[in-house]
Amino acid sequence: MQILHILPAIHAEITKAHEKGPCASSARNVGIVAGAVLGAAIGSQMSDKKAGVALGAGLGASLGGIIGNDIDRRS
Repeated sequence: MQILHILPAIHAEITKAHEKGPCASSARNVGIVAGAVLGAAIGSQMSDKKAGVALGAGLGASLGGIIGNDIDRRS
């Protein structure tokens, strides 16, 4: 799948956000954006309708935000 090639870049972006300090983007924010992009990509592969893309983006953003928030809390 093409989506799997994006995952190392997302991980690197989250790591970079933590190294920059407290004023940098949080892992939650990066997770929301990355989750929305990946969710929309998966939604577009599963459905040709705009609703599938929107649902995938929404679910991806939610899951990415939850994961990113957990990373922020543990760091």
